[in-house]
Amino acid sequence: MEFLNNKKYKLFGLVLFVILAYFISSKTEKVKNNEFSQNSEETEATIIDYQIKGAGAGLDHIITFEYQIDNQFYQKTVNTSIWFTNCYESRECIGKIFILYYKSDNPNDVRIDFNRPIRNFSKIKKIDS
Repeated sequence: MEFLNNKKYKLFGLVLFVILAYFISSKTEKVKNNEFSQNSEETEATIIDYQIKGAGAGLDHIITFEYQIDNQFYQKTVNTSIWFTNCYESRECIGKIFILYYKSDNPNDVRIDFNRPIRNFSKIKKIDS
């Protein structure tokens, strides 16, 4: 069992474990989101703000979006580090509209799908005549 003491094999095992844990976690999250969306209603959500809070490696990228259900407006924030990372400076994500899933019995229980954009009003430019 000398190979178990080899640093290369230990490192390989650790890397393999991390990769497997990531894929299992990712798959579990995807299944949860699919179940949520299948048992939910749909509406549109518009990004209205993007902030960065914290410092150093502890930065939080926070997206605020607004949505409407039965003539009632709601706002929600999500913490993200992968979506629109340059939006803080460029503000290009403001006004983008995405599919939002919500529970009809609890409009605050929502999931926004950043993979399903609807429209991008921030890219529309007024034409001077």
